[in-house]
Amino acid sequence: TLEQIMTLLNSSYEEKQYYERSIGVRIRAYSLNGPEGLNTAFELYEDMKNHGVSPDRRIFAALLSACREQKRFDDAWRIYNEANSLGIQWVDSDIETLIRLANEGPGDLQRRLTLTQEILKTLPNYLSVIGPSLRNTLSEHFERVGYVSFSGITAMPNGLLIDPKSDPPGTIPPPSKESQDVIEAAAQEIFGRDSAIRLAPYKMDQSFYNLLLEELLEIPSEMSEQNRPHARIKAQNFVDRLEADHGSEIWIDAANVGYFQQGGSFSYRQVDMVYKHFKSRFNRTKLVLNENRARNIKNPLNREIVEKWMEDESLYLTPTGMNDDHFWMYGALRSAYDFIYHNQGLSNSTTSNEDESRVYIVSNDLLRDHRFRLAHDTRFFKFMQAHTVRFRAEDMGNIVQGGRASRRRRGRGGGPIRERRNSLRFFFPFRYSIQPTHQKNVWLFPYIPDESDLHVKDLYKNVDTRLPDTDDDYLPPLPQDVAKRVHWMVCLPPSDIESLFYPPQS
Repeated sequence: TLEQIMTLLNSSYEEKQYYERSIGVRIRAYSLNGPEGLNTAFELYEDMKNHGVSPDRRIFAALLSACREQKRFDDAWRIYNEANSLGIQWVDSDIETLIRLANEGPGDLQRRLTLTQEILKTLPNYLSVIGPSLRNTLSEHFERVGYVSFSGITAMPNGLLIDPKSDPPGTIPPPSKESQDVIEAAAQEIFGRDSAIRLAPYKMDQSFYNLLLEELLEIPSEMSEQNRPHARIKAQNFVDRLEADHGSEIWIDAANVGYFQQGGSFSYRQVDMVYKHFKSRFNRTKLVLNENRARNIKNPLNREIVEKWMEDESLYLTPTGMNDDHFWMYGALRSAYDFIYHNQGLSNSTTSNEDESRVYIVSNDLLRDHRFRLAHDTRFFKFMQAHTVRFRAEDMGNIVQGGRASRRRRGRGGGPIRERRNSLRFFFPFRYSIQPTHQKNVWLFPYIPDESDLHVKDLYKNVDTRLPDTDDDYLPPLPQDVAKRVHWMVCLPPSDIESLFYPPQS
């Protein structure tokens, strides 16, 4: 009961750690106990802030839900704005509460629509696909205000939305401009519009971009004082050289590529094969590798490979004690911002054009073991998904590499290191981001179909592929596999609502 919860958690403020754990439960409990309880919950909430404790998402969600039940709309929007200022990451159930608050609150249709739009515009910061309950809530909301909803829509690799049941189906890129025009025309007919609907590429807001750059090259707190000066100099050298090079189109995660399907050994040849593949197609191709991998290389063939990378000015070395992943992430972020957001382009690139310039990361990194504060922010994850090229191997057998293996690597029988030569296939990301989005008054919501066995949390998991005969972890799913898991709900406004927000130009 409420009385038992209050008795159990009626602690003083002397133990701050205990206070932080208990105060949230007390606020949530009071908020369920009618108007007086909600007043007490707000008092505790203010007291919590006065003691320097930041409320978490669950506290804000409890207050919002209670405000809705008791129709305290002004308090609800105050709490909502305070939560957003703290960067609270909402979940589906919170968004449902907010949508209902907007629909049930005072004001005319235009005010309710404006509130709803302000809420929905924040969704890309928190969500990728939406769950079934939120999808139903959104569908009901848009139908109530006169929108027309389409479900079961799929996206082509270029972001064009099509009906998979239409003719021709848009499951593969069209082989010619003529067939592209046919699909464009079919896409227009689906929604009864003058132009087809195309998903836009993902763009990271500049404030979050700046926070990421600050964190990525921070010196780890666990690094010894003796090694800190060297790491600091190397990190600054990386930044200075990146600025001098004006970024790069391709960033190769050399450690990830070199260890891929090599049974625990590092293959310089495999990295070089990937490097040559992209270098022949993209003028600016860079490799990121820990400095220890470029020192005292005994195998002459491997040494020659590294020297060639250095001669090409394509190798970026990272300091010992720092995660080399953070450096190629930093390089890709800076390059993407320079090339895409500033529209600078690459005049000497075989892939640049008047519309866009692309930056790609070549890696099978699962993006789950990075420890900087923003590593698990959905905005960072979406950037990585939009820019990462995945690869798979076609086994070409084993070759003998010179040198002797360590006892751990060669096993009980000893013998030379054996390196597997792989023929790799590369899979580029699709050109759009899977996230709720809007184009003027058209709203687009990605979801996993009800008939799928996947949960929302499984969207970016490779649920059925494991590398054979190795201890390697699961591979990330290929971009096209992720895209096939998603359908889109498209909500189109009637002309009177569209003119309400976008009146015709005089």
